[in-house]
Amino acid sequence: MKLSTKYSPGAREIMLKESVLQKAGSAVNILLNQYKNYLAVQAKIDALDGEKMAAAADLARRENLKLSEVLKDRRAYPVFVKINSEEKRLREKLQDASDAMTFANPVIWMMYKHLAYQGTGSAILTLRDMRKHCSKPDYICSKRFQYLNAYLKKQKNKDLENTESFPDRLKMPEIYESDLIMGLTAEKEFMSGWEEREYYKAGGRIAKWENHR
Repeated sequence: MKLSTKYSPGAREIMLKESVLQKAGSAVNILLNQYKNYLAVQAKIDALDGEKMAAAADLARRENLKLSEVLKDRRAYPVFVKINSEEKRLREKLQDASDAMTFANPVIWMMYKHLAYQGTGSAILTLRDMRKHCSKPDYICSKRFQYLNAYLKKQKNKDLENTESFPDRLKMPEIYESDLIMGLTAEKEFMSGWEEREYYKAGGRIAKWENHR
């Protein structure tokens, strides 16, 4: 399904579209590398959970205690101090990695979501997948989708939730490469609202989309 306008675009419009896609592709490559780093940190945190259980099991065996008792009173055992300290450091690093990942416009956001999770159980291949991903209450991507769709409904009389106009089967590239979505990157009103939310800070803290109502 094509979402482009009915007229044939001129050379200038084609060049602008190619420029938007090229810039988006470069930004997404950086984001994908950031995501790899994020996953690497998360893997280290997961490994620490295994270390905690192993240490707790060893303590329980040596001191003739129940494993549940050791896990309940972990703060009383020095062996957990180092592990907990490392976990705290890694979680702060994980948050920093998450804060650093921002999406300058909806083309970059949708392209990233399409590419980042391919080959996983959370793959976002179609518009249906995207809707599902953005359906969680108060989830940051849900807020991005809400803002995007509210603007489209108000200004373009288009609704991405309308399955007759935008079928579930639509492939993600058909969405983010459409004139409808790509055109938003040149609309000052839309981009002003997007950037205000995407780069929002509260008291110096990164607070992406926390100001979205």
